[in-house]
Amino acid sequence: EEKQRRLRAYLNQHDRMSRMNSKPQLVNYRDRNGN
Repeated sequence: EEKQRRLRAYLNQHDRMSRMNSKPQLVNYRDRNGN
């Protein structure tokens, strides 16, 4: 579905930024939602 594709792209973008910035909030957010 279109929504899922957008959500995945959104999460992927934040995943890259979280790794570069090492922001615990984003990492914890992703871990809680299981990817």
